Amino acid sequence: MCRDHPWHSSSDGPRAYVGEFRSNQIGVFTGSAIILVIAYFTIRWIGAKRTLELLTVGFTWLVLTMAFEVLFGRFVMGLSWERLGADYNLLNGGLMPLGLMVMLFSPMVAAKLRAKGSEFTRYLAKQMTCFRRTSTQQPHHPPLPQRLPAPLASDRDTWSPGV
Repeated sequence: MCRDHPWHSSSDGPRAYVGEFRSNQIGVFTGSAIILVIAYFTIRWIGAKRTLELLTVGFTWLVLTMAFEVLFGRFVMGLSWERLGADYNLLNGGLMPLGLMVMLFSPMVAAKLRAKGSEFTRYLAKQMTCFRRTSTQQPHHPPLPQRLPAPLASDRDTWSPGV
């Protein structure tokens, strides 16, 4: 590992390299991507299917995130209201509202992607079935018996079990 890299020279990590505000902006995009991936993999488990249900899930995530941001930022980190509000000011480059919009709609987007994926999977399965039917050149053979048939009554005199 290279210790000369700026990230390794400070305990702040990437924040020291790009600055706190830019780091927060990058965090909005990476956080949004993570939320979409989580929504994609958990939307069936959540069980929401209708648009209103999906929006309710997204709204619940949004409210919980805002509550965590405010409570943790204000009462644990001791940040001022101005500092907390800076991430939400789009005019000054704060991108948190965009991240919250992604969070609100991510269950709906994930459900749509899952549905498209299911349709695509069904389409591929159908195509593969048609391909197997048309590309099979060999005649169909019945499966071989698992054991040999018993000797016929007329063969009893000549047949020996190998003893």
